[in-house]
Amino acid sequence: MKKVQILNRGDCCGNRLNNGKVFVGSKLCGNIKNPGQGKWNTQSCNLSGKFVKVQAAPHQYLTFCGIKVFGRYVGSKPKPRPTGRVRMLLFKSSKLSSIYIAGKTKSSNPYSTNTFTPQSARWNYKTCTCTKPDRKGAWW
Repeated sequence: MKKVQILNRGDCCGNRLNNGKVFVGSKLCGNIKNPGQGKWNTQSCNLSGKFVKVQAAPHQYLTFCGIKVFGRYVGSKPKPRPTGRVRMLLFKSSKLSSIYIAGKTKSSNPYSTNTFTPQSARWNYKTCTCTKPDRKGAWW
């Protein structure tokens, strides 16, 4: 993986990502510091792994509204693209440490797509995810 970008929630609660961590596999890719509300936070790293994990600071909700993972496929499946190209990797499924339901809205899978709009960072747009706080740090 070359970099991971996370879209912070824009309509409220933008501080929830602060002091969070991004992992590629079991290796730390980066620490999230002062993410802008409704802005993309980029963690650059050059790590190999089969999954990306976003973890909140202890006792904090984990809330974000989009994720992009950039890198190169390694191995024979799927077939690698020409050498030297970095592209966004799409994932098939995700898991969370818990799901927090606010009001009547429940969303657990932030989009991983090439297109995001300013509305993507709003809870009611249904692209955001939110976990319950966890003493060890909620994760996605």
